[in-house]
Amino acid sequence: MITSKIKERKVYYVKWNPNNLKSLVPVNSAIFPFLSLESIINCNDVELINIKEELDGRVDPRYVFEVRTKEVPPALQKDIKEAIINSTIVRDIYKEMI
Repeated sequence: MITSKIKERKVYYVKWNPNNLKSLVPVNSAIFPFLSLESIINCNDVELINIKEELDGRVDPRYVFEVRTKEVPPALQKDIKEAIINSTIVRDIYKEMI
């Protein structure tokens, strides 16, 4: 999940388990042009989503979105994989998939 609520996520993990701060991967509009704010990929919050309709209820209704394949830079892929594997929250089944 990508969120711009960076401070809130950091405060939450500092209180709950500071080790999971390492699973917050920073991203910005230089990486993903659709982002208007500095954001993080919260790799502690991993889900498999198979259908566009599953996303409809999660995206701000003020914005129209289209699901497209996006080239993710290899360095960011590596950071995301490491963050998921190092998370103490993510279930092992998801870790094994990557």
